[in-house]
Amino acid sequence: MRLAVIDFEGELFFGAAPELDRHLANLAQRTTTGIRMIVLRLKRTRNPDIVCMERLQRFIQQMRDRGVTVLLAGVRQELVQAMQSLRFEEWLPVEFVFREDAAATRSATLAAVRYAYDLLGDDVCANCPRRVAPEAGALYYMI
Repeated sequence: MRLAVIDFEGELFFGAAPELDRHLANLAQRTTTGIRMIVLRLKRTRNPDIVCMERLQRFIQQMRDRGVTVLLAGVRQELVQAMQSLRFEEWLPVEFVFREDAAATRSATLAAVRYAYDLLGDDVCANCPRRVAPEAGALYYMI
């Protein structure tokens, strides 16, 4: 598997930091099996604080150091504001952040997955539908 899509849901405040750490550590462990792209779907996260934002920053930077790209999908305005306050744009490319827009007709997660496949190019796993049937590039992904 080259691409993993992970959905986070719930509060991103200091009380949730230990659980967030466990999930991120598990995900980091999974990258040893060949995952090169991670889409973190954050649409249903709320109340980000400095503690969890620091954990998220550290994880994304660790993954970058390992050669794993992390894309953020479904990023709502509250999280955008926290990221701006913490200057995420200084180290996280803006094209890696897919904002949630209630008025949009497209899914931010779908856009992130498509972008991830574009970045992967032909480097997909042996059982990937994109390798087996190139026309499978039209696969639709929606949560």
